[in-house]
Amino acid sequence: MPKNTRPLTKLHRNPVTPPDWSAYGMHLTRYDIDRVLHYTHWIPNLRGFTAKFFEENYPGWDLPGFMTIFRTADILLNDGVGSPHGGRCHWQLKCLHFHSVLTFVVEWDESVTADDGRFYFSGRPDESGIGAFTLPAGPQTDIAALARRAFELLTSTNAQG
Repeated sequence: MPKNTRPLTKLHRNPVTPPDWSAYGMHLTRYDIDRVLHYTHWIPNLRGFTAKFFEENYPGWDLPGFMTIFRTADILLNDGVGSPHGGRCHWQLKCLHFHSVLTFVVEWDESVTADDGRFYFSGRPDESGIGAFTLPAGPQTDIAALARRAFELLTSTNAQG
């Protein structure tokens, strides 16, 4: 079983008396975390997009700092969906509240009871999807249908342009 992979039967619960979420300086939703994980790929790193992303969105932070917090909070899934180098955020996470690697709390969405299998940042703002780096894969995946659809999209794009 890959590191940090959670069994799908385990549901997380918030503390009976929740902490004051607003007392923390940083608040990242599942979408925000998947967006950060998108920048773990080597191409945006080498081209400087990752550094620019952090400068614009999270001044004073960098990718290694966030990844340390994500791993310490144990919120990453490395199950073949999402970014190949960072994985994806746990499907039940509502928000990660933190100041540093030592001061954080995870707020879980208790209404979510099943993994939707999604990586919520596909590299395009305001879109959610399976992800820019992977195809849906599993025992029920019809690879031939995916290939036919990809060919249709490719040929229709070429015919128009």
